Amino acid sequence: MMSHGVRGTADRPGANGAAMDDRTPGDGVTVLIEPRTLVRECIALSLTALDPASPMETFPDIAAWARDGDPLATTLMLFCGSAHGSLSDQLSPHISAAREIVPDLAFAVFAAQDDPLQASEAIRLGARGYLSPGVSLEVTVHALKLIRAGGIYVPANLLGAGRPHDGAGPSDQQLLNLFSPRELEVARAMRKGQPNKVIAVELNMSESTVKVHVRNIIKKLKVKNRTEVAFRTQGLFLDGA
Repeated sequence: MMSHGVRGTADRPGANGAAMDDRTPGDGVTVLIEPRTLVRECIALSLTALDPASPMETFPDIAAWARDGDPLATTLMLFCGSAHGSLSDQLSPHISAAREIVPDLAFAVFAAQDDPLQASEAIRLGARGYLSPGVSLEVTVHALKLIRAGGIYVPANLLGAGRPHDGAGPSDQQLLNLFSPRELEVARAMRKGQPNKVIAVELNMSESTVKVHVRNIIKKLKVKNRTEVAFRTQGLFLDGA
């Protein structure tokens, strides 16, 4: 039985997603990639029951999404991880295939377990969220809203637990002393997913100055990109800001 606005293949070939004619122009679509039919339908039905305003479609694989979906309307892709093997081995081929079609596509991971090391690995892969089974459905819906708005989500109980203390980067206790007040402001804005131009306006500084701060923050944290900055500093901003 299909309900809660989720349509089956009879309504749109290859997609078990939210009713497309309920969408307003400009709405982005969240796509779930999961080969197991029952799993993907249960996830989609549960999420759309609590958040019917957020369009969602599901596909068994990237090829089906490319063939039967609307890649250019997709703003977030969700992958289901397995408890066995590394996330990189599981997801990298699918992420690469999706980004060959939509280069800047944001994605998040439905995890199979509450694993801090796996959460860290997801962020290193570029994920904007690690949605673990240890949080409620309601929290998951709010996390997805944060991710769609450009933020990063990792369950608070996993923050920091998966980072080895091997000198690869500063501890949480050192971060406040490591950053200048201005860098902390920029790091907070980066965690919200704000681009440099917006940060410059909000903090009343030039865009070139923002770029300098961003480079310094990345260097001090010994990370590779803005997504890792957002994850690494989340413990400083647990007020949600």
